[in-house]
Amino acid sequence: TCVTCGCTVPLNGKPGLLDSVVNSSESHEMLYGVGRMAERNGKTEKAIEAYQSILATNPKHVGSMHRLGVIEAKRGNVDKAMSWLENAATQEEPTAQLLGDIGYVCYLLGDLGAAEQMLEKGLQMKPGDARMTNNLAIVVGSKQEYEEAMSLFRQNGTEAESLASVAYIQSQFGHIDTAKKNYLKSLELDSKLDVAANGLIELNHTPARIAPVKTDDVPKIELAI
Repeated sequence: TCVTCGCTVPLNGKPGLLDSVVNSSESHEMLYGVGRMAERNGKTEKAIEAYQSILATNPKHVGSMHRLGVIEAKRGNVDKAMSWLENAATQEEPTAQLLGDIGYVCYLLGDLGAAEQMLEKGLQMKPGDARMTNNLAIVVGSKQEYEEAMSLFRQNGTEAESLASVAYIQSQFGHIDTAKKNYLKSLELDSKLDVAANGLIELNHTPARIAPVKTDDVPKIELAI
């Protein structure tokens, strides 16, 4: 299917599975499932092909727009991602997941106010969602509203983990002394918490033989899966 003009032509120049699916009665749901499975298996191009094929015959398919936005965000194409997600949000009442992902992209674009607003709206629709709560904690922490960030981190983590998460954000803004104090408080509560130990080591410039903060340990904002 030609995505540009919307006409029906064979994909890749010859008839194939996607062409027959697009023209079948249950085309969109079946093809959307093909796209989601391709995403889960790391076959991004196949997923894109599936979603674009749906949009060629149903330009208002919210799920396909949403997934294309997520794919572009993961690729670092934040402007394209926002375009897809905003288009999806105009078709019908956006889901909590869609609002959360718009908030994620707003964060990447540096618009912390919009990110906070979108995530709060998402949480109003789906209270207690762990991913959105953690994302909101990072956003408000990035606004240097550390007490609120701490309160949000506590909803899904221990006191020690929450202190370490806030300390990491503080360290990114150059609030080194405060970050150190919070890492120490964290270790007082949980002496085996690696993220706090490694964070403190890094801030104290301990020799390189000691492991630095690992990417997987630090708080990070996340998209919907």
